[in-house]
Amino acid sequence: MATYFIKGQSFDADPNLKLGSGSEGAVFPLPGHDNVCVKLFHEVEAGDQAGLDLAQYRARKIANITTLGLNLPEQFTLPKQPVYTDKSQSTVSGFTMRKIPKGFSKLSELLKSDFRQNNALGLKEIVSFYANIFDDAALIHSQSPVDRPMSIGDLNTGLLLIDGNLNYYWCDTDSWTYSKEFQCVAASVMFCHPELYPYINNDGSPLVSMKPYHDRFALTIMFSMMAIHGAHPFSSGSHPTIVGPQDRATAGMTIFNPEVDYPSYLASPEVLSDELLHSLEQRLTQQTKDALDTGLLRQFVDEVTKCPNCNADYHASRRHCPQCHEKSIVDLGALLELLIRKLFDMPGTLLWAQNIGNRLHLVCRVQDQIQIVLVNNRGAMETISTGMTWKKGRLYRFFGNCFAVCHDPLAEPPVNVEIYRIENCQLMKEDSTKTLSLENGSALMDASNAFFYRIAGNTLMCCQLQGKLWLEETVTQVYRNQSWFTVDRQSDSNREVVFGYNRALKDLTWFLSTGDQNGENFRSHEVTLSPLRSLESQEDFSIYFRPSGVLLVRKTRYRGKDFIRYSIIGLDGLVQTEECLSIKDEGFDAWQNLDGKLFQATSILHVTPDGVVKQNLKSGVYSVMKDTTGIITQTDRLITFDGKVTVVRRDSALTISKKK
Repeated sequence: MATYFIKGQSFDADPNLKLGSGSEGAVFPLPGHDNVCVKLFHEVEAGDQAGLDLAQYRARKIANITTLGLNLPEQFTLPKQPVYTDKSQSTVSGFTMRKIPKGFSKLSELLKSDFRQNNALGLKEIVSFYANIFDDAALIHSQSPVDRPMSIGDLNTGLLLIDGNLNYYWCDTDSWTYSKEFQCVAASVMFCHPELYPYINNDGSPLVSMKPYHDRFALTIMFSMMAIHGAHPFSSGSHPTIVGPQDRATAGMTIFNPEVDYPSYLASPEVLSDELLHSLEQRLTQQTKDALDTGLLRQFVDEVTKCPNCNADYHASRRHCPQCHEKSIVDLGALLELLIRKLFDMPGTLLWAQNIGNRLHLVCRVQDQIQIVLVNNRGAMETISTGMTWKKGRLYRFFGNCFAVCHDPLAEPPVNVEIYRIENCQLMKEDSTKTLSLENGSALMDASNAFFYRIAGNTLMCCQLQGKLWLEETVTQVYRNQSWFTVDRQSDSNREVVFGYNRALKDLTWFLSTGDQNGENFRSHEVTLSPLRSLESQEDFSIYFRPSGVLLVRKTRYRGKDFIRYSIIGLDGLVQTEECLSIKDEGFDAWQNLDGKLFQATSILHVTPDGVVKQNLKSGVYSVMKDTTGIITQTDRLITFDGKVTVVRRDSALTISKKK
């Protein structure tokens, strides 16, 4: 246990109390201060001169920031006090900052349909949220003289943490530009002003100082993506001659330009008003360096209406709902190679879907009530009333003929989980159990088709309900605040598979555990992946299962550029395939949507703006399944059901099969 010093007082960094860890450092609670935590930078490895230079720069920067006396409200988690390695205060090793409450996730969650649906977030809420964000940016920029402008710099979807009510905090504020001496040293290609491309391309071009109008440009890109769900101004759509987000941004060739093929899977841009669209286009094409007018944004919020037919939000100036009016129903009978059929319509908004045996098990929100819907392979539905009113943040899982509900995942651990039995289209309360919180401070539970998994102490348990008996088997050891796991609920095979990680400093140690069909005899394997490069950080990841193994997909950032790393891992924990793709590589675009994939025996199916892309794992060839273009959207999810690829979306499900 290492000892540090804050204002002359000693502080012990207890690894058992660690709140979290990232590529730069780890965060610990500060005893006696409920709303304060300590961020400690990772130690530099011996011989790493670049790491040592960065550590010295950070130390000088933190020492400077904590003396500025910035007048910013509490949603900015600014460095407050330097933390030193010794009492003589010779070396800065971190800083104190506001402790962010449980339940906050990266802004990238707002790009996920499930997050929007589960928290009832529509266009009105998102535009109102961004009005506040633009106000915050103006407040940041007002903190310094014109000749020394303060700016955020590397704006990306990880710099804001949000909850389901769109309360938010600015994080990683120590990386901002505070003066000419203490610049932000990175940029993100998807949110980067063209003047900052030297930070990304590393082509020898001189670096320019980051300025407030660079921030405003980045925030406008983000606003476009969030307000028109997924519509990145420079990477969505296609232009016949100008390709790539950097070239399109330099040329001002936005997705709203008539020369750009607007993707059919996206919402119509006319959900916004003409005035707001014009204002957006002016800023994205750099006709003005001003921020979006927050008065215009708040006026827009007051003028949003909801379509009674499709439930979409749009501006009241439109005579018809842009979604219903502009998107015609696809003639499924005209498809040539594939047969795509609608299996059924959801009775409400889908919250959770799981395939058990020959029936889909769904949790739906119908008005403010929660219903369970069981669907067979012919689309026939049975509906079960739960008696539960809808509440944001609940966790739902099915296993066997049981239904598990965690009503408040953010409660103080151990967190209660209620277990129900489903019999004869009725829900009967059977038992309750407890689980602990892990990596993100939220209660962690999961379920395969047959078993329920929970955390007890530092142990992951596999559980089942036999009659009135609650039986449990040990799976593997985990660590509070440092572990995460998920289980296979897709593959219909006679085994149990758990995949997850334990965090050690800035590194993740991945593990795979397998058990037999009885949920017993678990064996755990450490999964050894190729290490990330120095200064490369993991931004997000997804896990997919097939009967013979696991697919791990990771999105990383290195020197301002995005990369995709994917690994195929056998049930023995041995890595069979490892690939690292950059934006220049074939298939990179197909991997961008981390959530829309299906891992099959010899291929991977990717949900993309162009429809479903099939990647042949033997030949490496990527091919668009053209019959899915314009039908399968980037927000859809793929599962296997009744031997067919099934598309599950918030209001319906489709099956895809080859024509006989």
